[in-house]
Amino acid sequence: MKIISGLFVLLFILSFTEQSFSRPQYLRQLGTDFPKVLQLSTLRCNTCHGGSFFNAFGQDVAKFAFQQGKLDFSKVLDMDSNRNGISNRVELTNGTNPGFTSQPSLGH
Repeated sequence: MKIISGLFVLLFILSFTEQSFSRPQYLRQLGTDFPKVLQLSTLRCNTCHGGSFFNAFGQDVAKFAFQQGKLDFSKVLDMDSNRNGISNRVELTNGTNPGFTSQPSLGH
């Protein structure tokens, strides 16, 4: 019984880590400037998340764009989170994911 209680507490604590930054309003905020984020099923939540954790873009957003309870995506748009040679801004504009490197780069 103690093991089950401990697992429940652990799962409860983990639910307040990275996923606690996941909010529909953040997705809508990003989608205002980059409509493809909301239109393409390959983006949406996957823009920042990979499974239950942040992808490279989500990590940069959490580290550089989320400050004092406010989210400012402009802090990460000129970065290249997935290090494929294309800025996050260009990837979001063109509907590719700035957080994953498994997709082909634009122009290649």
